Amino acid sequence: MKLLQRLKLRTKLALVLGLAVLAVIATIGAGASLMYQRMYDDRVAELSAVLETTMSLAKGLEAQVTAKQMTREQAIQRMRDDVHLIRYDGAWVTVYNWDGIILMQGEQPALEGKPGVARDSNGHTVMELAHIALANTDTGVIRYSYPRAGETVPKPKISLLGRFRPWDAVFNCSLYIDDLDAD
Repeated sequence: MKLLQRLKLRTKLALVLGLAVLAVIATIGAGASLMYQRMYDDRVAELSAVLETTMSLAKGLEAQVTAKQMTREQAIQRMRDDVHLIRYDGAWVTVYNWDGIILMQGEQPALEGKPGVARDSNGHTVMELAHIALANTDTGVIRYSYPRAGETVPKPKISLLGRFRPWDAVFNCSLYIDDLDAD
């Protein structure tokens, strides 16, 4: 307290002003962090809706297989036809088998039947990341960086994964999140 008594009025006012500026900066930082988290959560909720819808279709088809109304191959083909049509925010669904072979690919059906070779900036395939995320659960989230189509610079991406055990499949719904930083 004696320190404050020794300071001139101008210095005391500068200290108060400095503390006010720091408080404003802290408030802006906290607000930006909360806004980022809310936008991130909204992105996850969007992916969750797509994943739930897509997996519900697969469950319905599997129920028809169980009821002997169609074969599993017919069910997978019908699901493949649906996956080719699903679009959300300019993105699509990809379905892998547990070994990393692409079963269904919404944007490039020519990739179906081939191993998923897309690697993140650390050299991990999506399925390597999926195996870790889905080790003890049937749903998971992975974050990785991968270039957008036609670009070479990796951008941050989030994927919501769902394991569909009857088909030994992993449904992958993903979106880039680099725009969240920009916003």
